[in-house]
Amino acid sequence: FAKGGLTNVWGAALLPYHQRDIQDWPISVQDLKPFYEKILSSIPMSSVEDDLLEDFPLYTKANSSLKPSLQATQWLEELKESKSTLSKAGFTFGRSRLAITTESNADAVGCKYCTLCMYGCPYNSIYKTSLTLDAIKQNKNLTYVQGIIVENLREENGKVVIQARTRVGNESRSFSAERVFVGSGVVPTAKIMLGSMKAFDEPVFIRDSQHFILPMIRHTNTKGVGEEQLFTLAQLFFEHFDESLDSHSFIFQAYTYNDFYAEALKNLLGPLFFLAKPMFPLILGRLIILQGYLHSSLSGRAKLTLNRSHKDDLGKLTIEAIKNPDTQRVVQKQGRLLWQYRRHFKAFPLLPFNNLSQIGHGNHYGGTFPMKKFPGHLESDVLGRIKGWQRVHLVDSSTFPNIPPGPIALTIMANAYRIAQASILEL
Repeated sequence: FAKGGLTNVWGAALLPYHQRDIQDWPISVQDLKPFYEKILSSIPMSSVEDDLLEDFPLYTKANSSLKPSLQATQWLEELKESKSTLSKAGFTFGRSRLAITTESNADAVGCKYCTLCMYGCPYNSIYKTSLTLDAIKQNKNLTYVQGIIVENLREENGKVVIQARTRVGNESRSFSAERVFVGSGVVPTAKIMLGSMKAFDEPVFIRDSQHFILPMIRHTNTKGVGEEQLFTLAQLFFEHFDESLDSHSFIFQAYTYNDFYAEALKNLLGPLFFLAKPMFPLILGRLIILQGYLHSSLSGRAKLTLNRSHKDDLGKLTIEAIKNPDTQRVVQKQGRLLWQYRRHFKAFPLLPFNNLSQIGHGNHYGGTFPMKKFPGHLESDVLGRIKGWQRVHLVDSSTFPNIPPGPIALTIMANAYRIAQASILEL
């Protein structure tokens, strides 16, 4: 909930959505295209032109790219040898696209390959939205008010009244605006909007894109991974699509060595750690971690309900996880598929360690007030307005009708820009 939100700690992965994964949205990828382009003209992206282009356009000119790790470089060359077979099986692969400044410029420091990505970049090379906020705060037309907690909204006399209180002192504050754009994150946005509508005991549902973590062991060893200067975010992206298995995509992010791996092995081995320690260079030189994302139709969801509170009239938000009986089966099927093609991947999955995330753990979720062409109760229109509201627009993923697999941030940004531009044209 700090300034910059999730981008303070995110994996910086950038990928647009594919039309097949948003078929039930009232807008299309073509509607998002100019706003993907606008966002990517404003933030850095390490990218190359490769086979991912066919399904996932860059929407910008290929920028200078990060230098991949030696492990990733070697594996990518091995994968290319089996490209034809993997393609027939529905797999497409390429270099990761990351919101990282690759070369220093007047505005940012380029990646130093200091291996500290997972701790938070000490050079601010990984993009975070607080950097953009700091830049636009220089605009005289912007007033930035901090230390405020929004409690509810109401529309009256062609305006929106924002009722809030201060974090320090708990003093009541109110603001008036012609338009309000709410991008507080899915759960806080639900709290604000359900409270504003007095929608007590009326559940809304978070759609989630659950993920699984699957270790892979490469056939060949890369020496010296612990001493290499490298970035430690996702190195490669994979897409898997086979219509005979499912109508939606699966997206994988591949991670090579980082120093958390040795600690994880130590915890896994327990008292056997010291016996196995001499083997660590051999293990770590072959170890790849795949993070696979599922479409929300194959994932669990969460029920949010605003219950009345005896202490005040704001209510208390409760969250209940609801598992999808298909999720574990689908994850296991993906693991078996990777095992089936292990010879072509030049790596085999450690299936006993295939670990499914808890619902909501991956932070790729939304859909509490889904966009509809003709919205009903607790649904929103294509400009993020919940039915009954005219001047309050939701601009986070609360309005996504479903959650496609893979990176979510780029589409949140693009959709927010789309809503804001269209709303301004209405004024």
